[in-house]
Amino acid sequence: MIVYYDMKSRITAVSILLFSFLSFLLGIRIIMQGTGGAGKGLSFVREKEKVAVIKVYGPIYVPDETSLLTGTKGSDRILDELKWVLKDPAVKAVVLRFNSPGGSVGAVQEIFQEIDKAKAKGIKFVASFGDVAASGAYYLAADCDWIVANPGSLTGSIGVLMGFPSLEKILDKWGIDMEIIKSGQYKDMGSMFRRLSPEEKGLLTNLVMDVYEQFVDAVSQGRKMPREKVLELAKGQIFTGRIARELGLVDELGNINTALDAAKRLSGIEGEAGIIKPRASSWEEFIMLFRGMEEKYGHIIELL
Repeated sequence: MIVYYDMKSRITAVSILLFSFLSFLLGIRIIMQGTGGAGKGLSFVREKEKVAVIKVYGPIYVPDETSLLTGTKGSDRILDELKWVLKDPAVKAVVLRFNSPGGSVGAVQEIFQEIDKAKAKGIKFVASFGDVAASGAYYLAADCDWIVANPGSLTGSIGVLMGFPSLEKILDKWGIDMEIIKSGQYKDMGSMFRRLSPEEKGLLTNLVMDVYEQFVDAVSQGRKMPREKVLELAKGQIFTGRIARELGLVDELGNINTALDAAKRLSGIEGEAGIIKPRASSWEEFIMLFRGMEEKYGHIIELL
């Protein structure tokens, strides 16, 4: 009975602790939503002209949901942060800090459109490449006024691809048939239960090439580069930052500080500039907060 009571007490204590902690996080999240829109952690200081830094990390995609803890994700997060920093009239330039292999066409083009809107209002954009800024990430970077890459950054991959898995051979081997009832000839095009017909491959190739032409046009216009030259570089290959600089795909070699200096120069900011960095996502904050609690109250957690 003593052992049972002691275990029950521990379970109760842990439950109370977790409930209190989650309630605390929920309260913070609600307060942030009420005071910061997209929930950014720095208040505006208007006496100094500023440069905003926005991260474009990981695959670029349109998220299918937004949760209370993680907030907005994917392209929605980038769009929210752009909207938030540009509310401050003291922001004269934005540095997009890339570490991304690319992403979906729709997500990239949504961000591209917002960059164009901001540029029309006089905001300068500088792309800063970390490890990689390829494919859709380079699509966005090409729309910036200046591109800075590390000598070993991986970039380029100007191209479009589409792929469909096919289980037709496996189904044939096991004698499994899939009956499809469809309203039109192409309704099941891309189905994993059969291979594409030559005609369907032609249709999808036209689709891919249309998006590819849009990509080439964006690079040509953004980099002020003849379209013929872009086509020579747009075969899907990747380049190091150093080679990309020689080819005209990158303006300058350097790090994030080089990009910040370029943003100041292009926007005409003299002297010291204020730097705005939208706060980490709520989930990242949760992890950091939990780690901090573990370090400070680790002995209590272990006793429970």
